[in-house]
Amino acid sequence: MGDWEPGKGEVNMASPLDAEAAKPENADCLFAVRIVPHGFKDDEQTLIDVARESYLKTKEQLNAAPIMSDFHRKLLAWIYQNNKPRENPDEYYEDEFLEYWEIEDSEACLAYKEIKERINENEKTWSDTYRAAVERKLEGEIKRLAEAGIYVTAEYKKAAPPALVGCLTPEQVLSFPASNEYGYYIYWIEKDEQTDQ
Repeated sequence: MGDWEPGKGEVNMASPLDAEAAKPENADCLFAVRIVPHGFKDDEQTLIDVARESYLKTKEQLNAAPIMSDFHRKLLAWIYQNNKPRENPDEYYEDEFLEYWEIEDSEACLAYKEIKERINENEKTWSDTYRAAVERKLEGEIKRLAEAGIYVTAEYKKAAPPALVGCLTPEQVLSFPASNEYGYYIYWIEKDEQTDQ
């Protein structure tokens, strides 16, 4: 985002939203906008970093476990012996994993599966911790803006930062009441966009 990144208490607005909101002929219009707070992680950083550090440490330790490399070696050898073609000889597919587990080496496969489950559980804990922290911040912003007469809802979309969406008057757009805790990006919502909450 470079130099366009907003500081705390600042609002960066996508063009031509600001220009359109300032036109007298649009005074009675409502603008469907997406508000993306910037800096949510600042005062939650300790909580999130602790969870993430725990996740990465556990993942590193488990991936280094002898059963992982030993199982992987055995599985690839079995795939090669059974002439199962693939583009990358160092990869295997889930159906092959299950087939090998059931036929060739159930003990090793069970141990491998248990380790993978522990990794997944740790990853989910980190993800849930981050999500909970962000949700608390968004709810706080929704309440704060409602007190200022601006009504928005939380939006969570894949591969996009958490945001707030709503219909604002031109005055609300141009005089958006930024909190001193965060910076803000404000974008126009395109007509063909779908909200995935």
